[in-house]
Amino acid sequence: MRLTSLAVVAFSFAYAIAFAPVSIAAEAKAGSGETNLDQQIATCMLLGNREEIALAQFAEEHAEHPQVKAFAKTLVAAHTKAVAMIEKAAPEVANLQLSSDNPSNGGADRSQPIGHSKSATALMQAVKSECLSLTEKELSQYKGAEFDQAFIGQQLGAHVGMLAHLRGSNSFASPDLQKLIAEGEKMTTMHMSEAKKIMEQLNAAPKTASATQPATSPQSRK
Repeated sequence: MRLTSLAVVAFSFAYAIAFAPVSIAAEAKAGSGETNLDQQIATCMLLGNREEIALAQFAEEHAEHPQVKAFAKTLVAAHTKAVAMIEKAAPEVANLQLSSDNPSNGGADRSQPIGHSKSATALMQAVKSECLSLTEKELSQYKGAEFDQAFIGQQLGAHVGMLAHLRGSNSFASPDLQKLIAEGEKMTTMHMSEAKKIMEQLNAAPKTASATQPATSPQSRK
């Protein structure tokens, strides 16, 4: 079925791009102390949550199914709370936005060597910003029930990627940051479970004639 295949494609797409910041954070360990590594992990977490907020707001505007809209609203609230927690735990990353060229950040500083923490942060911002742009562009191709399934499929993939990032980063983080990672893992697992339930309901919902059959002319119905 087209919609099921669409959800799988969205799942795979999100799953693949979700891992991009992980390797960046891991590479940042070279030549860096624990404090700087904590900052890189916190940066990935912060930007990931900001991306989720933006995508959920996008879904609130375009989703059709009431439960999908409600889920998107829940995501906005939960990830906004997560952003506040990260900013409190790592105030040095509090002003970071998805775009490294955001005026509030003073623009991207690409004058530093690529190994410099500022350049690593700008790189993560660029990756997450592009990820958001590509995902919204992909989702915008679908309407109604197709959008609902595509968004939920994307969310499953995105949360799998985030869960992998959190678990993979945990052993490299300081004890204080590990507490935040544990909270993030709990929230991520809960959202994955909810997304799976919604996907099952969307797949089980009866399809309308217009969604399952090609349109026919009046003459063909005679």
